[in-house]
Amino acid sequence: MPNRNRSRGFTLIEALIVVVIIGVVSALAAPAFTRLLERNRLKGAAESVFSELMRAKSEAVKRNRRITVSFVPAADDSWCFGLIEGSAACDCTTLNSCQLDGVERVTRGIQFEGVGLPSTTFTGDDVTFEPQQGRANAGTVGVLNDGITAQVRVSVLGRVRVCSDDNVPGYQSC
Repeated sequence: MPNRNRSRGFTLIEALIVVVIIGVVSALAAPAFTRLLERNRLKGAAESVFSELMRAKSEAVKRNRRITVSFVPAADDSWCFGLIEGSAACDCTTLNSCQLDGVERVTRGIQFEGVGLPSTTFTGDDVTFEPQQGRANAGTVGVLNDGITAQVRVSVLGRVRVCSDDNVPGYQSC
């Protein structure tokens, strides 16, 4: 009968080899994971701008009143934008300046760590949606994170779309 008293398990050397392999794989994956997080923050900010512009367009048509989105651009995450009824701009840095139906409608860059909104091409950094068919003054909002850019574009017909020339997954080229 064979000896059944042999112990089963891993040797210390086998366990150390596994730990080293896990460490090497983690070190190789960390930069890719960091880049993924940066792209996701960028996409989150771009999608937030997109959704609020679409909200402004639909509210303008629904209310039969102009809705304005006012931007305060900044290269760091201190930017903000807000919605207000009418064609006058609002200041999203001032509490309760940008409201719809008594509710503050402001998005702040601090929600998207490290993401900048350095510029817009809208006159006065404001886009106003008209109640007739949601038309708007055309322009672009740039969103930037660690050298990766996306643009949220509004056409004169009020079409809102997101694009990127930096191969951001899910976005067409600008």
